Amino acid sequence: MIQQMTPRERNLAMLVGVLVVGFVTIMLSKTFMRNFRQLKSQRMEKSFALENMKTLIQERDLWVQRDQWLKSKQPKLENAGSAGVNFLEEIQNTAKAHNVMIEQPVINTVVNQPYYQSVSVSFDTKSSGPELVKFMAAAQGQTKFTAFKAVSLEVAKNDPTQMAGKFTAERWFAPKEAR
Repeated sequence: MIQQMTPRERNLAMLVGVLVVGFVTIMLSKTFMRNFRQLKSQRMEKSFALENMKTLIQERDLWVQRDQWLKSKQPKLENAGSAGVNFLEEIQNTAKAHNVMIEQPVINTVVNQPYYQSVSVSFDTKSSGPELVKFMAAAQGQTKFTAFKAVSLEVAKNDPTQMAGKFTAERWFAPKEAR
């Protein structure tokens, strides 16, 4: 069949053949490179996960001790209805001890998560800057399981020596036991 083609037809057939082979090569190389990048990414993720697992295995005793400490120290939520009120009273007492005025307190609902239960309160404050820092340090403690989830501070508009703040404080309790 090639012998029956004219030289021009043979050149055109060769050109078409080269273009087809080139197109197939480009498509295969793109597929290969895409798969190579995916495999490289997966390898990196798995090696990172392996390193994390090795670290956790090496630090197993530390994490077992921390888990035991957490289970022994973290308070249990006895009464979901009064937990918010009790938490707000504790925050107000701490604020009063540090000359921080609390305004517009709001008790939020109890949130149940797989590893903890939490109750939060939102409130506004007015005080001097140093007193506010002392209040925040006193409200959060290693065994209090309290954290300020959201904080917004600004200089009070009517008194530049005072700080006005909006806070959301949260107390974490032990998870609800499976029944």
